[in-house]
Amino acid sequence: MQTALLPIATAQMRQNWVKKWVQAELLSQEAMRQDLHEDRKIARELEKIRRDYLANALLERLLEQQSPKVSDEELGVYYKTHPKEFIRQEPELKLSIIVLQNESTAREAWSQLIRGRVNFKEMARTKSVHTSSQREGDLGFLKKNDISDFSVRELVFSMKVGEISKPVHTESGYFILKVTGRRELGTVRLQEEVRSEIVNKVLQERRRSQIKQLVEGLRHEANVEINIQNLIQYEHQEPTAMVPDLIPEEE
Repeated sequence: MQTALLPIATAQMRQNWVKKWVQAELLSQEAMRQDLHEDRKIARELEKIRRDYLANALLERLLEQQSPKVSDEELGVYYKTHPKEFIRQEPELKLSIIVLQNESTAREAWSQLIRGRVNFKEMARTKSVHTSSQREGDLGFLKKNDISDFSVRELVFSMKVGEISKPVHTESGYFILKVTGRRELGTVRLQEEVRSEIVNKVLQERRRSQIKQLVEGLRHEANVEINIQNLIQYEHQEPTAMVPDLIPEEE
C-alpha cells in the first residue's frame, strides 16, 4: 500500500509546484502592469539582486576553472604550518567487537578469550554475527558520540588498551569488546587522518587568493575610491546590499 502512494505524492508535489509558479508569474506580471518595477525603492532592490547574482555567477565560474588537485607537498606544508587546527578535541578508541546471540555462548566465548585459548580476531571472524566479522571485528577508531548505547560507551572508555570486556547484553545481542588502540585528548592527529580536511582547506585558501587577485585587479582598473565621510551618516544602519557569498572577508 505504501509503494502505491509514492506516485500520487510525487504527482501532487509537482502539481503544487506548478500552481505556485503560476501564481508567482501572475503576480509578477500584475506588478509590472502597475509599473511597480519603476518605483525607486523597488528598482534599487531589483538592481541589487541582479548585481549580486551576477557577481556570484562570475566567481562560481572562476572556481570551476580551479584545479581540484592538491600536491603532497602542499598537504605537508599546510599540515606543518597549522598544527593547532589538528589537535584532537576528544579521545578516540580503536575497538574490536564480537556479537553473539545468547548469554551462555557469550560467556563461554569470553572464558576462552581471557584464558588465551582462542585469538580475538579469529573468534570475531568465525563466530561473530556482527557485520564487522569480515574485518575480524575491527570497528576502527570511534569517538564517544559514535557509540549510541550509553552503557557500552561508558564501559569501553573506562577500559585500557588490550583489555577485553565481559559480555554486555544489548538489544542487538551480547557484545564482547576489546580496546586495541587509544588516541588521547590534546594530541595532534596524523596527517593521514586529516588528509581530506587539508585538501579542502588548501582549496579554500587557493580560492580566496584567486578571488582577492581578481577583485583587486578590477578595483585598480576601475579606479575605485570610497568616501568614508559619506558613509558616516549610515553608521547606525544595517547595509541593505547583499555581499556575494563567495567574496572573502578582507583582513
